[in-house]
Formats: sequence, structure tokens, C-alpha cells
Amino acid sequence: LSEAQDAYLADQRKLIIRAMQVYDQLIQAEQGLLLASRLLQLTEEQYSVALEREQRGTVSAAELYQLRSSLAASLDAEAEARRRVAESRDALRELTGQDTLGLNSDSTEQVLLHADLPEVAATPEAWVAIALSQRSDMHSAHRAVSLAKEALVRAQLQAKREISFTAGATW
Repeated sequence: LSEAQDAYLADQRKLIIRAMQVYDQLIQAEQGLLLASRLLQLTEEQYSVALEREQRGTVSAAELYQLRSSLAASLDAEAEARRRVAESRDALRELTGQDTLGLNSDSTEQVLLHADLPEVAATPEAWVAIALSQRSDMHSAHRAVSLAKEALVRAQLQAKREISFTAGATW
């Protein structure tokens, strides 16, 4: 019983720690996306200025190629940042069961994470129920009992049927 209680409390603490880690990853991913978006915007502005300078003939082809490569790298970085944000949101949604679309990393207000955890058992009977619910052999036994009940019902239904055969042959 004490082992079950300790395991339950340890799992509960691990879940809370994991939720905090995933939330922190989401905030970092959102900040990375903001940074990547601003960098992309600056790179696009720099490239448009370089295109104007190219028309005047003051930018070499090598510099223009380098700026074009920087623009492509910024686009890739922003796409990667968007992917990280989506993955972090999905991980947090999966862990907490809540939609996190309202999160904003620029906000100064605290966001309380809430994971729907069952109440901590107060009686030994409740701890026994938790321990029994965690045992895979108990789940298998309950499944075997339900399958046996289904087989019994099927056998009783088949026993009530009368089967008659009628055959005929013509030569």
C-alpha cells in the first residue's frame, strides 16, 4: 500500500514537472518565432534595398547572392520556429488536456497550468483501489471475465435454437 502511494505521488510530481517543462518550451518556441519573424522582416527589407541598389549598379552580384541566401535562411528559420511552436502547443495540449491557443509570450500576467489530476486518496481503501487500478494483471483478468460472459451469452443463445435440415435429391 505504501509502495502504491509512493508511486502515485511520484507520478503526480513527474507530471507536474513535465507540464512545467513543456510550458517553458512553448514560451521559448514562441519567443524564437517572434525573433525569427523580426529577423525575416529585417532580411526582406535589406534585400529590397539591395535590389534597388542593384538597379543603380552599386551592389555586386556576389553581395546580392549572399543577401538572397540570407533571405532563404531566414525563411527556413521562421518555418522551423513555427513548427517548434506547433509541436510545443500539441505537447502541452496532450499533457494538460487544455487548448493553449490563448497563450501569449508577451503577456506579463501569470498563466496557471492545470492538469486534471485525481484527488489524493485519504483512506487506505482508496489507495488499494488506486493500486488495483494500476495493475495490468487485474485489467487482463477483468477482460477475460467479460469475454467469458460474452461467450456464455452466445452459447445460451445458440442452445435455444432448433436446427432442422431438409434435403431432397432428384435423379
